[in-house]
Amino acid sequence: MSTVTRGLSIAVASLLGVSANAAITLKFFPASTYNTNVAAMNAALGITHDTIDDFSTAAFPAGLTMVLSGNGQATTTWDALPGLFNQNTLPADCYNFGDIPNLGIASWTGAYAATNIVTNSLPNASCLADDTLLAQAVEFNVAPGASAFGVGFANFQSLDSPEYPVNNHELFINGVDMGVLETLAGANWTPGITLNAYLLIDATEGDVISSVVIENLQASNDFLGFSDLALKLLVAPTESPVIAGTLGRNGWYTSDVNLSWDVAGTPKPTTSGCGKATVGNTKGSTHTCTATNSVGSSQQAVTIKVDTVAPTAKIRKPASNAVYGLNAVQFASYSCADATSGVASCSGTVADGAHIPTGTAGVQTFTVVAIDNAGNTSTETVSYTVK
Repeated sequence: MSTVTRGLSIAVASLLGVSANAAITLKFFPASTYNTNVAAMNAALGITHDTIDDFSTAAFPAGLTMVLSGNGQATTTWDALPGLFNQNTLPADCYNFGDIPNLGIASWTGAYAATNIVTNSLPNASCLADDTLLAQAVEFNVAPGASAFGVGFANFQSLDSPEYPVNNHELFINGVDMGVLETLAGANWTPGITLNAYLLIDATEGDVISSVVIENLQASNDFLGFSDLALKLLVAPTESPVIAGTLGRNGWYTSDVNLSWDVAGTPKPTTSGCGKATVGNTKGSTHTCTATNSVGSSQQAVTIKVDTVAPTAKIRKPASNAVYGLNAVQFASYSCADATSGVASCSGTVADGAHIPTGTAGVQTFTVVAIDNAGNTSTETVSYTVK
């Protein structure tokens, strides 16, 4: 057991079966942590998971279902709050203990809560006189799963409850019996007809929480309430290339490229081919990143073209320092080359094969500019004399 902020935690190893070092952590928080300011409450509890649902409506978060079973009744599965979810719709004498009106204890922060009572259409004013209306096990299922699951408890009576002693409740995670909920190490528990505790379950090492079950070990009247659900839902992996380099033209890079990958997913994916790489001159190098977690596998490929070398320009005519007569007819000859991205343009003082300018006496220059498809540029210049 280790101390955590505003709660107690216990780590349980090798329970979920995904890896040999698998573990879950149970964190219990006292009911006193709660208040009607949901944001402040969540901050105090350290609940930062993806979905925070205070059951302010009848809808469940996507992928969540609730199964009620036991005590001789048909098993019922709900993908929204069952019939009894609004404490204000019950008869006045239902669970009216002193200053606790109706089922106000069922919900931490609002009128709505999930319960283990199947229907709101109860046949008599005593509300719970007919035991066949009670579900003795409540199962929360999450598809495709979650890496964290939290829920607040209300009206969990136990043998030391001052109002009505009821046997303790067993906790199962993914079908594994964790033991009596109220007596687990680290449990910060207030028994009885009150707000009892909040339990936050965190899976580690890539594990998955697919089901959480609370079972009443005694077949008797024992209304249970659940509120303020926190889920960190599983997310399929995604991969995005991060390319650091100087981007030229036509998708070419004109500097060496540093390639890395942003890989996301819950639980954290295992990866292949997603390491850092430095990419030099290439007409096209394809790099593939594959990521896999319990939700699935995905793959992303990126092709990188790099040309860091400028093209070359070769002037054959006019030759450097050549001497031509005034108005002599001479024809330009030059070419450009690029080994990687290829030549995009090769332009000189005049077009290749055209007349070299000889109409003015004196020293003249002839220039050729080469540009490759990546945008690299080079210039070649020669001087010649006209007499």
